[in-house]
Amino acid sequence: MKKFPRGFTIVELLVVIVIIGMLAGIVTVAYNGISGRARDASVQSDLSQAKKQLETFYATKGKYPSANNCTNTTSSQICLKLSAGNSLTYTPRPNTTNPTSYILNIGLAGTVPYVSATVPVGGQPWGLAIKPDGSSIYVANYISHTVSVIRTSDNSVTNTVAVGTRPYEITATPDGSRIYVANSYSNNVSVIRTSDHAVTDTITVGSSPLGIAVTPDGSKVYVVNSNSGNVSVIRTSDNAVINTVSVGAYPKGIAITPDGTKAYITRSTSSSVAILNTNDNTIMGTVSVGASPAGIAVTPDGSKVYVTNSGAGNVTVIRTSDNAVINTITVSTTPSGVAVSPDGVTAYVTTYSPSTIAFIRTSDDTVTDTAAPGSGPRGIAVGTGGTKLYTANQGANTVSVIEFR
Repeated sequence: MKKFPRGFTIVELLVVIVIIGMLAGIVTVAYNGISGRARDASVQSDLSQAKKQLETFYATKGKYPSANNCTNTTSSQICLKLSAGNSLTYTPRPNTTNPTSYILNIGLAGTVPYVSATVPVGGQPWGLAIKPDGSSIYVANYISHTVSVIRTSDNSVTNTVAVGTRPYEITATPDGSRIYVANSYSNNVSVIRTSDHAVTDTITVGSSPLGIAVTPDGSKVYVVNSNSGNVSVIRTSDNAVINTVSVGAYPKGIAITPDGTKAYITRSTSSSVAILNTNDNTIMGTVSVGASPAGIAVTPDGSKVYVTNSGAGNVTVIRTSDNAVINTITVSTTPSGVAVSPDGVTAYVTTYSPSTIAFIRTSDDTVTDTAAPGSGPRGIAVGTGGTKLYTANQGANTVSVIEFR
């Protein structure tokens, strides 16, 4: 009988396949490591070269360039050339007329911010709210007494909704069904149904409502009444005001922790933040911050609170575990709005003058980058997924869409 060579058993074949897969994984990891080191080296090289060019420019002209421009470079500008695939943001400070310092950021594709669209809205837009599914942005237009609805897929204004007088801040319910708008001059809150953008209710609150926030479970809306020195608590099931809590003189902004147990409220004249226990609506403490605190945001994990101090040109960082101030971050003058990325890695702060966005790395509270939206940015919101930013530009009557390249 003729004998045939014995083939591989199923078990032996599986072992071989596993070994090949492991080897392929090792090769891939090794390649990625080499590739990553090469990219890091190119960024470091570009950064070093750019700094040399900038210092040479300063030594020659006694000031830094007004802009980075490689198309039609003027005598006050510079052309900073980069390695293929890298991008650069150059921000002269404190202004473009006589820059005495600068912020320079060089990164890989997908890390450098730029304005991808500018959307005209109503007069003096202030607050922004993004529908949780990311499909629409709602913009409170302060002097137009309206809310603009922007469709995010094409950045077009699809609706303009008349609300109360001088709408200021705005918030969306977690299910995206309603938008609550604080109308600062008519002392009420407009409720917009998002399915047809009809105003379904108008709720009387205290004097000069400014800040507004909804609890994570959507059951309550907290409205900060600046002239009344209190907060109105609205039950969303029937839009009834169920409580009014005194919080001190001239409160302005509000942010609620992700677990819904605390609300942090900025108090502009006393340069402090009040902490409200939302379980029993009592004040559980205060924290001293910088002058004229305005905007406020909590990180997604609830560990930190970022407060913009418009009179001090800085941002206070509060640790929520003990409500201690753990950092003070210098930004440009008149910081206003603040928002945190969904992954908690970056806090974004708008400054009214000069018109910038400061990017703060939350791991060490360092300003890592800036971007220039439209004139006089106030409110800021992070798009679903964190790939886009939106700013309400009070000085330009526009909304800027910021992406990354």
